[in-house]
Amino acid sequence: MASIALVDRDAAAEIYATLLPHRDGPPAGAASLALALRPVAHTLGELAVFLGRADEAAAHLTQAATIADRWNAPHWAAEARSRATT
Repeated sequence: MASIALVDRDAAAEIYATLLPHRDGPPAGAASLALALRPVAHTLGELAVFLGRADEAAAHLTQAATIADRWNAPHWAAEARSRATT
C-alpha cells in the first residue's frame, strides 16, 4: 500500500509479481498464526487497480471475498466485493 500512496508504479509492479504466488492463502509465513490481515488476494486487487489492470483487479478482489468468507471475516469480504465492482 506504500507504493500506491507514493505513486510508485515500478515498486507496485514488483510487489504484485512477488505476491502473486500467494494469492490463494494467508500472508506468507502466517499460515499458523492468528493475525488481523486481509487476504493477499485483496492486496493484489488493490495493486492491480493502481496498475490499471481492471480485469485482474476484479478477479483478485472476487477471490479475496471468497477467502474472507472462508475465514469468517465478513468485513473484509464486504470490502473486497465493494472494490471488485468499482
